[in-house]
Amino acid sequence: MRYPEPQEASKAVGTKNASFDLQNAIQARKDAGSYRSAHAFDNIPRTYSYHKVSDRLLYVIVGLSYEDYLGAWWSEAAWVSALVALFILGTLISSWLVYRGWMRRANAVKALARQEEAVQESEEKYRALVENINDVVFTVDIQGLFTYLSPVIEKISGYTSEEMIGQSFSRFIFQDDLPMLMERFHRMVAGKIGPADYRIVTKTGEVRWVRSSSRPMIVDGKAVAIQGLISDITERRGTEEALRDSEERHRRIVEASSDAFLLRSGGIVIYANPAAFKLFRANHPGDLIGKRYLGLVHPDDRALSVERVKKSIDENWIASPREHRILALDGQVVEVESTGVPVQHQGETHIFGVFRDITERKQADQEKKKLEGQLQQTQKMEAIGTLAGGIAHDFNNILSVIIGNAELMNFTGDISPSVRTSLDQILAVSQRAKQLVRQILAFSRHGRQEKIVMNLKSVVKETLEFLRASLPAFIQVRHYLEQDSGTIMADPTQMQQILMNLCTNASHAMEKNGGVLQIILVNTPLTEEDVRIHPEVEPGNYVKITVSDTGHGMEPSVLERIFDPYFTTKEPGKGTGLGLAVVHGIVKSHGGMIKVYSEVGKGTAFTIYLPRAMGFEKVADSPMQPLVMGTERILFVDDEKALADLGRQLLGELGYQVETRASSIEAFEAFRANPEKFDLVITDLAMPQMTGLNLARKIMEIRPGMPIILCTGFSEQANEQAAGAIGIRAFLYKPLVMRDIADAVRNALDSHLQKPDRHAFGFQHGRDKLIANDYSEC
Repeated sequence: MRYPEPQEASKAVGTKNASFDLQNAIQARKDAGSYRSAHAFDNIPRTYSYHKVSDRLLYVIVGLSYEDYLGAWWSEAAWVSALVALFILGTLISSWLVYRGWMRRANAVKALARQEEAVQESEEKYRALVENINDVVFTVDIQGLFTYLSPVIEKISGYTSEEMIGQSFSRFIFQDDLPMLMERFHRMVAGKIGPADYRIVTKTGEVRWVRSSSRPMIVDGKAVAIQGLISDITERRGTEEALRDSEERHRRIVEASSDAFLLRSGGIVIYANPAAFKLFRANHPGDLIGKRYLGLVHPDDRALSVERVKKSIDENWIASPREHRILALDGQVVEVESTGVPVQHQGETHIFGVFRDITERKQADQEKKKLEGQLQQTQKMEAIGTLAGGIAHDFNNILSVIIGNAELMNFTGDISPSVRTSLDQILAVSQRAKQLVRQILAFSRHGRQEKIVMNLKSVVKETLEFLRASLPAFIQVRHYLEQDSGTIMADPTQMQQILMNLCTNASHAMEKNGGVLQIILVNTPLTEEDVRIHPEVEPGNYVKITVSDTGHGMEPSVLERIFDPYFTTKEPGKGTGLGLAVVHGIVKSHGGMIKVYSEVGKGTAFTIYLPRAMGFEKVADSPMQPLVMGTERILFVDDEKALADLGRQLLGELGYQVETRASSIEAFEAFRANPEKFDLVITDLAMPQMTGLNLARKIMEIRPGMPIILCTGFSEQANEQAAGAIGIRAFLYKPLVMRDIADAVRNALDSHLQKPDRHAFGFQHGRDKLIANDYSEC
């Protein structure tokens, strides 16, 4: 728009207003500007901007409505306002954060200051504590050099901490302990820790015991140093060693003791020494430790044990020793002597019990009583045996007369059949009487035993065959005979006698209720322990015969007397009481022993041990030969005139020339008067004034090698071995029978192959000596 406006433009709407406003601007000497006018050109409120474009009064004006002009401004203003608001908000937040950080830093500074004060205070306390405790605090680097030691080290080692810092710890260790400690140090560096006791050498050279507890200092997963405590334990170590020595000494005493020790708490075993394990048959400690004590006591003795334990706990009473039984873990009953002592520990009362095994002592007492009984039995048997021997001697003489005369009558053949029958009965009865005498002599151990090497199996089988036929059906007979049962040196008749007596007694024990009779034959060895209470029996190999029954059994009082002669529990007419006495005598005479076990209501078992004849074989019996006869001259001597006459008749029937004497003195005078007159002398052994053995010696002195036969019923003075030692040719036992006499006479004469020279020096010297002695040995 040009100003002033052209004429034609003066009519434009708002021109005046616009010009008016512009005119004011120009007058204000403004070359450019903006103003607002509501009605300059039209009725729309506008904003006008103008600008002078030349030196002339030429202005360019542009008008925009308020909305067009301010719309962008308002939009920009809104964005600017938003940005300003965000800026202001960010500024506020930043300020708050800065303030908060500042406050936090301030608080942290304050806290750090407080912490530093606390650390410093703690360090002071720690330093004071470290420097005043009795233990040494130390630090060692991984090279083993001390980096810190508390001052207490000087009290222990004599070195100050300044003297030791920077030094290797190994310098101060006792050399014997250094390998262990070095190995421990390397383990410590590797992270393994643990206390250790070792010795150090002080500045004065003294050796002291210390204990260190250490741990590694770990940085970034690696040990950079070792830190710990060192305590002086020299005095404690000495006390501990003394206590340990004392404990070890007492432990050895307890463990070496032959007495068993049990410590019980609340009735439970909490300790036992080795002797207790042995006493109670425990294989290892767990078998006994933890067991209830009363369960180890015999049921019959538990009540008294409970009473004694209660009294010990309630009254602190030391129990006096008593004998009772315990049950070992294997079920065995053991006799012990025990006492209990109450022991206080940690407010509880324990019972310390001492146990001594007295089983052997009990057994020894029983064996002593048994030996005393056996001694009494032996003395009794010897006394009765002496009496029985004397009776047998006289009875044998009577039987000799009866049997001899019967044989003489039978030998002549000049008798009627009826008389011969009577003679046979006399001989049969006499044989029974002879067996009875043999039983008496076997009982008294004077009988002659015709021992041979034999096997008992045949005797047992014969006895069993007889028993099966004679025993009632309600008694079963069983047997076991070992296949290779050994041989023995024995008299078969006596062995059968033993079995018959024992089996008969067994059958009598079962005659009311029946049962089982059993015979067992086996080989068995006997040790020194087995024969300890049987001094007459030697250890070795034996044949064992057991005869048992399931009968009524025997009371102990009866068992003690079963071998007494004439003692019997049988009814009259069922036994004499000699059976077991005879068995006892036979077994003893064969060098064996007999044992008996019996329980009332359960039965009885007799066990016999006979020594085996090792390396012998049984010799077959030779067939019976006819009676041998002869014509030689015989001197027959017996103090019984009837026997002397009988001898003359028997020998006369055999063809011999016989001269008799009823006195040993007369017989000696007759022989000394004419020694060459006789070819054989038969003499009784037991005679007054001079025994047959002395007579034989004197005859031998006069005529060495003279055949002599001794006859006896029994003798304590001589036996076959003793008679043979002085040159006796045979030893005959009464009652004499013709065959025995015939064989003995013929054997004695035939063995005398060379007759002595009557003029020899020995013959004459012996005769002169007898004359000079004048019967001094008679």
